Amino acid sequence: CLLGFGFLGFGFWVLGAEAGARMRTRSSCFGFALLFALRVFGYDQHANSSVSDKYAARKAAERDYEQVSLKLIAAGQGTTATHAVYTLICEMGLVACHHRQCCNDEEAHDVRRANAQFVALYRLADVCVNNDASALRQFCGLTEDLQGFEGGNDMPAYCGEGRPHRSCCKKLIRETNMLMVDAMSTALGKFGCSVGKLMAELDDTMWRLITSGVEALVDTPTASFLSTFNRVAPKVAFRVVLTTRDPKTWAVKRVSEHGSADFLCRVDNGAGARLGDLQGCMEHVTSHSTEKPVLLSDAFVTLVEVSAQEREDEIRALQDTLAPELAVRMAMEGDSPVPQSRYGPWFMEMDFFDRTINREPIAAGDPSDSEAEQRNRFLELAREAFEKWWKLQ
Repeated sequence: CLLGFGFLGFGFWVLGAEAGARMRTRSSCFGFALLFALRVFGYDQHANSSVSDKYAARKAAERDYEQVSLKLIAAGQGTTATHAVYTLICEMGLVACHHRQCCNDEEAHDVRRANAQFVALYRLADVCVNNDASALRQFCGLTEDLQGFEGGNDMPAYCGEGRPHRSCCKKLIRETNMLMVDAMSTALGKFGCSVGKLMAELDDTMWRLITSGVEALVDTPTASFLSTFNRVAPKVAFRVVLTTRDPKTWAVKRVSEHGSADFLCRVDNGAGARLGDLQGCMEHVTSHSTEKPVLLSDAFVTLVEVSAQEREDEIRALQDTLAPELAVRMAMEGDSPVPQSRYGPWFMEMDFFDRTINREPIAAGDPSDSEAEQRNRFLELAREAFEKWWKLQ
């Protein structure tokens, strides 16, 4: 701090002797010097969310938005028929990814790797939240503070036959796809279970993905970093499709199928944000924590560990508030006209269980038809509605 104030005093003394353009030049140099001094003496930009926001805004201003290939964000959480909407998107010919799988990417060679790196960040949190420190040190070779690998490891061979950490890949990472194994082992080596290290790379990881050639993203972890898309590319009017499900049913089904692999923010960081804005959660926990380092297990808790009522409340808030409001905000910040209603070219909502589109019931055949016939008929109607919506300007 003293050194910083010394630089400040020296800067004002120099500036007092200059004027005009030279004043602006020296002010810029002084700013870099002061920033360097603060960084050298341990200032943590992630300890204060406003500083982190300014840094992100500066990075966003430097990016070339013409490179962005992503057009569509599917904001529905897993177990809301995300695979059904993914199928519709793929059938339309868009380059899309649903969790670890991608379609129509034969000519977009960077898509799968960029998607694997993004998914690995979410899976890393899964590993860190679901395992205690001793397991992470024993099986994965993490340091005592869980901030990275102990010593230098041969990253590509991390999970190879005969390697000391093969048990980590089998017991904790639980991956067989080598692209994901490489992405996961790289994430473990770079970030360990550190919130700060992961946050420092999140924006760049997201940027690589949305400029990789991918045109649509569906399912986890897309639905868990909704606000990050707007933060990384604030001038891009992404379109949003939301798959929904009755909150009470989702709260039970999601846990029975994926409970320990999914998580939400430990603290209330806004309506629907415990599920849909994990970056905001990490920033909140970092800025309010007195413990250093802040670990991913400090920020997140598995769905199994919270009550069914909490899960129900959070998915309802995401579906009713967070996703539609984000869609409107992105439309307003892009070149699109200011939205006059909830639905439009910027936002569409589908419920494949209640068979509604934009919360309006859709007749799916005669009531005497079998359940399978009605379901198939609704899929046809949903496809027609989605294709019509996608053609809107």
